[in-house]
Amino acid sequence: MMIFVGILIALSAFNIVQFFLKPGYLTTDLCSLRENVDRFAFSVIWEVSPQGDIINVDFQKSLIHSIGALTYQQAQALIDHPNDYDSDPKVNAVKRLALLARIFRSKRIAAGALTLASPEVKFVLDSDGLNPTDIQAYSMYESNALVEEFMLLANVTVSKRILRNYPTLSVLRRHPAPNRSMFDSLISKAKCRGVTINIDDSKKLADSLDSAIIEGDPYFNKLLRILSTRCMSPAQYFCSGEYKPSEWHHYGLATHVYTHFTSPIRRYADICVHRLLAAAIGVEPLPNHLSSKSYLHDLAANMNRRHRAAQLAGRASVELHTLLVFSENIDGREDDAYVLDVDCNPHNQPSLSVIIPRYGVEGRVYLSNVPYNDPLLVRESELHRIGYRCSISENNLISSIQVFDKVLVRVRVEEIRENQKELVIDLLRPSFLCLSENEPVQDNASLKRKRRDT
Repeated sequence: MMIFVGILIALSAFNIVQFFLKPGYLTTDLCSLRENVDRFAFSVIWEVSPQGDIINVDFQKSLIHSIGALTYQQAQALIDHPNDYDSDPKVNAVKRLALLARIFRSKRIAAGALTLASPEVKFVLDSDGLNPTDIQAYSMYESNALVEEFMLLANVTVSKRILRNYPTLSVLRRHPAPNRSMFDSLISKAKCRGVTINIDDSKKLADSLDSAIIEGDPYFNKLLRILSTRCMSPAQYFCSGEYKPSEWHHYGLATHVYTHFTSPIRRYADICVHRLLAAAIGVEPLPNHLSSKSYLHDLAANMNRRHRAAQLAGRASVELHTLLVFSENIDGREDDAYVLDVDCNPHNQPSLSVIIPRYGVEGRVYLSNVPYNDPLLVRESELHRIGYRCSISENNLISSIQVFDKVLVRVRVEEIRENQKELVIDLLRPSFLCLSENEPVQDNASLKRKRRDT
């Protein structure tokens, strides 16, 4: 029996009223698929075998009536439902989609697609929905991966379709292979923990990341994937007529062509692709401005700038809300952190960069109680480690910190000047360093309190 799968992307036809409506109403209601509500959509419809082979593809402007609008948690509950083929159509549909998503994902990974990571957080808001009261790491479920797989499939499928009709006018997204030098630091960091990272191609990188496991340290692999993400070149929008087909490749997804089609509510590139696809299937004529390569060149450049600006704005927003959350706790919060980087430059104040998984918070920890030229301070750049030895005549370290180590920190907010605050991270454990051989070793917090008192 064939399985018919439709991914239906909603795009409201009421563009004329968008200027008079709040963004929240547009994104969560008018332009989104709602349960038991008719919605206009642009649909990609696949005919798929149980083995995950695509038999046929169709594209239609459609009117759909969804029988369920599920959160990721609700969808996950249906995936975990004990009966494989339940009489409930929602359970049956979600389980079948999950089965296909697993097949699609395994095929992508076999082709060399990367599974990377980045720290994502969510904020708990007060009853008014305005002020953040807590910060948590964003939880990922198999249902997240299910949606991701079909979105990726839709984007790849649409990119191939518009290229057929508009080989020099298609709005695509490319991801160049990374510069090898960008991975030098990561390769060195992994090597000092006995792990080899192979970056000859995306498949070898994916395989080496999959095998990078340290017994008893489940977060180590995610740290490597986070750092690998930061070694990548940014993906970019472009006009297909500007590059040779050999340069259209998307390195991270291991696909020859790719575009953005699935989120017209929040990305202008998707709207352009909708218009190209509508013209390609004969539903609407192609707008004149999308027939000009020079216009598409400028449009892609502007979208890339806007995308970068949106990323920076998003990070600034997260930083602001994080500051508000930790401002509520005068004494700060203690938690485990992992070391991402150790500054071994002999001319710099000893410091390390850490990430706190529970909050998704990153920051630099300065060992301000240790002079940069302290003769007892040991910096080992090849091992990405700093340490403190007992005496000048002895090399035994009484304390050390190496990249990927787990440490205990305190996160707090400090007022650096009037009406200006910043997030500060103090190292609590391991107890790191003393100012002289005659003083007992104290942690950063104790030393800072001592200095304030004097």
